[in-house]
Amino acid sequence: MRFLLLCLFFSVVMVFTSLSQIDLSKEVFAPSYGNTDAFRPCIAFGKDVYLLVWQAGRNEQADIVGVRLDKSGLVMDKEPFVISSAQDSQEQPRVAFGGGVFFVVWHDLRNGKDWDVYGVRVTCDGKVLEPGGIAIGVGERNQCEPDVCWDGKNFQVLWRGMQGDKSEAPGLSTLPSAGYHIFGARVSSQGKILDETPVLIAKPPREYQTPRGMGKPSAICLSEGHLLCAARSGHQMCVWRIVDGKPANDITLLTKCKGFDYPAFASNGKVPLLVWTTFRDGGGRSSGAGNFGMLLVNPEMSLATAEPSSISSMGKNALVKHPVAVWDGKRYIVIWTSPQLDRKKIPYEAIMMRFFAEDGTALENDVTVVNEPSSPAYLPTASSDGCGTTIIAYERHPPDGNQPVRIGIRILSSKQK
Repeated sequence: MRFLLLCLFFSVVMVFTSLSQIDLSKEVFAPSYGNTDAFRPCIAFGKDVYLLVWQAGRNEQADIVGVRLDKSGLVMDKEPFVISSAQDSQEQPRVAFGGGVFFVVWHDLRNGKDWDVYGVRVTCDGKVLEPGGIAIGVGERNQCEPDVCWDGKNFQVLWRGMQGDKSEAPGLSTLPSAGYHIFGARVSSQGKILDETPVLIAKPPREYQTPRGMGKPSAICLSEGHLLCAARSGHQMCVWRIVDGKPANDITLLTKCKGFDYPAFASNGKVPLLVWTTFRDGGGRSSGAGNFGMLLVNPEMSLATAEPSSISSMGKNALVKHPVAVWDGKRYIVIWTSPQLDRKKIPYEAIMMRFFAEDGTALENDVTVVNEPSSPAYLPTASSDGCGTTIIAYERHPPDGNQPVRIGIRILSSKQK
C-alpha cells in the first residue's frame, strides 16, 4: 500500500513539474475588422514577426485581412489591414513565410460562378505588394481550399481542382478522372508564377476513388525544393513527395491509417509529424470512432512509427477535429478542436493541446487552451519562432449572438532547458 501511495505521489509531482513548465498567457483578441465575423485564422512566423490572417465575413461579403504580432505575441496593428477585398467572396486563407516575405493564398469568387486560387505577398512591415492579387489557379470549375509552404527556394501552392464530369457516367469505375484532384504551382518570392500551367500533383488512386475525389492538401518542406504532402482520398490518408514543383513518386497509401480529412504537418528538420482527424462532421450518422491520427513519416516515405498513435490522452473515443501541429524547438505541439457537452448535454467546441517528443512519445496529458461552454472556440492555428514561443489563435464565438465572432490569441512560452 505504501509503495502504491509513493508511486502515486511521484507521478503527481512529475505531472505538476512538467505542467509548471508551461506558461500560457491570458487570452487576448485580434482587433475586429469593422463589425464582421472572423473565421478560419492562419498564422506564420518570419523575421521576428508573426502574420495572422483570417476571413472577415462570409458569403458575398467575405474579405481577407490580417494583423502582425511581434516576437512576444503583442499585436502590432491597431486595426486589421486588408489583404484582399475583391468583388464577391474571398475565403479560407493560408499563409507561409519565405524569401523575406509572407505569402497569403485563398480561394476567390470574384468571377461570380466558381472558385479560383489567388495569392499576395505581404512584407514584414504589413505592406500588401499585389493589392489586386496574383491569379494562381484559375479556369473552369472549382479551384479551391489551397495550402502554401516555402520549399527553400519558392512558395509551393497546392489546391483541389475539380476534374471530369461525373454526370456522364454511372460510376467512377468508368470515369477514373472524376472528382477533385490536387494541383500545384510555384511562386517566387518576387511574386512571379513559375508554373503558368498548373501541375497535376495527385489524383485519387483507383482503389480509393469517390465522388468527392481528394481532400484538402497539406505540405511541408523536407529540404530545398523537396516537399512531403498529404491529402485524403476516400477514407484513406495518402502521402506523396514533390521535388521542384513536380510529383516525384506515386501516392503512398497509409494502409494502417484510416483517416477522413484535414492533414497537417510539423517538422523538427529531421522527421516530419503528420496529424489528421477521422471525425467526419457530416451530421446524422457522422463518424464517431477512432477520432485521431498521428504518425512520424520519414523522407523516404516509410513510416517511422508502425501504427497511428492517439493525439488525445482521453483515448480512442476522444473527438479530435481540425488538428494542427508545430515544432517549438524542443518538442512537437498538437492543438485541436475538441467537441464537448455541457451539463445540459448541449454540444460546444473547446481547444485542447498536447506535447510530444521527437519520437512521437507523449510528454503530457491534454492541456486546455479554451473551454467555455457559453463561448465556443473553433479551428485553431499555431506558429512558433522555433525558440520556445508559440502563438495559438482560433475562432472565438460569443455567447451573445449580437456580438461578432473574434480571433482569440494565447501565447505559449516554453521554460524547458
